[in-house]
Amino acid sequence: MNFNFSQEPYLSSEVRRSGPYLFKRETIRLVDRVVPGAASLDEKIQKLIDTNKKMRKDYEELEQTIYTQRHARNARDSANVMPNQGVDDVNKDAAKQLAEMKLKMQDLERENTNQQGNVIRMEGQMKRYKTNADAAEKELDELKTHMRQIKKEIADKIVLRSVRISY
Repeated sequence: MNFNFSQEPYLSSEVRRSGPYLFKRETIRLVDRVVPGAASLDEKIQKLIDTNKKMRKDYEELEQTIYTQRHARNARDSANVMPNQGVDDVNKDAAKQLAEMKLKMQDLERENTNQQGNVIRMEGQMKRYKTNADAAEKELDELKTHMRQIKKEIADKIVLRSVRISY
């Protein structure tokens, strides 16, 4: 499975999966808590990534909405507002809408930052576990080679003893 994060400013390389990844129980527990359900760990991580992308898109849409509303309001106010037509009401309404959108934007930014941190931490763990798995495989191969040598030596000694006994 290939993940291409090249659109992300903090992830510029492609991560290739060459075998199963190992995660600490704590990491798996955190992922299960953030993304509940019976899905596999890969699916949960992909869901986190998709959520991150969706939140970025929502954030950009909110920024565009604020920009559009601000310009529409400015055009409307400059064309329609007379000095005695309740400028205070229009300003209060605009300030209220602006405050609500700022809160939504802050919430989305906070959640986006949390998701980015989770992805970065998980990538670091994947790299560490892959390194550990590679080292363990190398050690296992060395142990197998050593075991073969010992078995060969034992077999040679048995043959040598049987030759001595027959004389």
